[in-house]
Amino acid sequence: MASFPYNIVGFDLDGTLLDTSRDLCVALNHALALAGRPPVPFADVTRHVGGGAAQMLRSALTESGGVDEAAFDGLQAELVAFYAENIAHHTAFFPGGAAMLDALDAHGVKIAIATNKKEALAVRLFEELGILHRFACVIGGDTLGPGRAKPKPDMLHEMV
Repeated sequence: MASFPYNIVGFDLDGTLLDTSRDLCVALNHALALAGRPPVPFADVTRHVGGGAAQMLRSALTESGGVDEAAFDGLQAELVAFYAENIAHHTAFFPGGAAMLDALDAHGVKIAIATNKKEALAVRLFEELGILHRFACVIGGDTLGPGRAKPKPDMLHEMV
């Protein structure tokens, strides 16, 4: 990396830079318990993760008997509130992640985050982990407004 060709490198968050799956699983199972549904085993949670809180909850509810649309918004709010309060209990870098950030920093490369997680939750997670200072910017799925989250390229354009 002696002559690194980039001034900034961007990362996704969940499942890329950090393993957030255990904290997401605990929050999902909290919401499922409130709905009287069985928990999702940790080994199975990844098939529900990746499309945001609403998609994760809807997928798990569908698998366990269906979605009560009248109760869904309240249940989703409970999931997000619980996750926010317990956001970093089990979350950690994937192996080599911290060393990679150190190496990029040592070469003067700015590091950015482009995640579909809400910006406030991403910032809170980084604060809890004591790593917010490492990022030049954190762009969440809601940062640029409706319809501009990934897979649209808007977040990446904003990052650079």
